Amino acid sequence: MELIVRSPFEKSLEEIENFLMRKIQWVRKQLAFFGTQEPAQVERRYISGEAHYYLGRQYMLEVAESHREYVSVSRERIMLYRRSENSRDLMGAKQLFLKWQSEMVAKHLNERYRAMSRLFDYKDIPTMEIKAMEKRWGSYRVKTKSIALNAKLIHAPLDAIDYVIVHELCHHEHHDHGKEFYKLLSRKMPNWQVEKKKLERYGALVCG
Repeated sequence: MELIVRSPFEKSLEEIENFLMRKIQWVRKQLAFFGTQEPAQVERRYISGEAHYYLGRQYMLEVAESHREYVSVSRERIMLYRRSENSRDLMGAKQLFLKWQSEMVAKHLNERYRAMSRLFDYKDIPTMEIKAMEKRWGSYRVKTKSIALNAKLIHAPLDAIDYVIVHELCHHEHHDHGKEFYKLLSRKMPNWQVEKKKLERYGALVCG
């Protein structure tokens, strides 16, 4: 089950987290109850006013008319520009947004993977692929010596993305979560526990 939290745009992640901690018992009771019900799907319409997370920040989607169709990020908004003749085409808006998001996933995850790989002196850096994953941020396959990263990492901060990548790269040397694994992880990313907690928070807060 996914917990989605909506808040005013001026609220910081810390303020949202503090609010949730004050309501934690109530939240747990509600999750326990709704866990017995049929899951409800949150349908995205890709219209102005929707909230979307991108690289750790919450943005409001704004759809505007333009002579060409594209997406850009501006301060607290993700701008979705449509031609006037297509402005009522919601399916087209969805396709345009998801195409842009897919490009950003590939751009940022590949950039961070190359950067984090340089922390290791492996002769054979594992190959990396981006996948839609329901329950894991990343995984390492021993047989193929490859790493899979969850496309939804695009919602998380870059430091948290780096943590996932470093974690999986450590599995290239240590396949389990034993003491040697955590020694290596701590050498490569001394603040990994901070980033892990940050990622866990975004696991509940990200939309989409």
